[in-house]
Amino acid sequence: MKTKTGLIARLLYRELVRDKIYISVFIGASILVLSTIILNEMVVGEKIKATKDLGLSILNLFSLFIVLFLGINLITRDISQKTLYFLFAKPVSRSDYLKGGYISIILSLIIGILLLIFVIGTLSFLQGEIWIKGLLTAGYFTFLEMIIIVSFAFLFSVSTSPQLSMFLTLLVYIIGHSIEKAAVIVDKSSNLILKYFIKFIYPILPNLEFLNKKTSIIYKLDISFSYYLQSTLYAVSYSILVFFIAVLIFRNREL
Repeated sequence: MKTKTGLIARLLYRELVRDKIYISVFIGASILVLSTIILNEMVVGEKIKATKDLGLSILNLFSLFIVLFLGINLITRDISQKTLYFLFAKPVSRSDYLKGGYISIILSLIIGILLLIFVIGTLSFLQGEIWIKGLLTAGYFTFLEMIIIVSFAFLFSVSTSPQLSMFLTLLVYIIGHSIEKAAVIVDKSSNLILKYFIKFIYPILPNLEFLNKKTSIIYKLDISFSYYLQSTLYAVSYSILVFFIAVLIFRNREL
């Protein structure tokens, strides 16, 4: 990482590590352990399934937590502390800064996902099942989903306030997981305006349910290589597009 982007990414990653990521992951892991113990006492004969189901839900939601609280605060904090003025006084462009920040969040996200995978895997092992392949698959699809959310977090961070950025990013996450079902329901509706509106926004908004393979992972169903390829291309291309828009907005923003 000797490029400008790499140096910025390393600097920002160090700041993020000293921030809340590891504390957050530890808290999330503790909640996972406690919740699993409680559920195991309530559920008879489905203990390992309860561990898997709860574990994958926490893995996804906690990855979202990392993006919301670290990704959004990254830019707004540097603006408020005037760190950006120091960086931009040197031969560092705004796009270099955003790319470095994006990489630092991605690295933090990978660390958080791996730590939670270790905790869930340990719980599964203690219950008599080795679940390495399923957890790695779940972690991969969660990562693909979150790189899209990170791009939106950056887009909103460079164009709105921190509070509104967090709200809009969360809204994208919720819509992304419900747009597919909404399209199916609305397609049967007699409201033509609503039907055409959904058809218009459906290809524009991210379809995060496309990256949700929770059921297949829990029940050990095969996921084809073509699906891995399609989902990867979809997530990467979508995140690049949104991030490019964020860069264009940030270049023209007055600090």
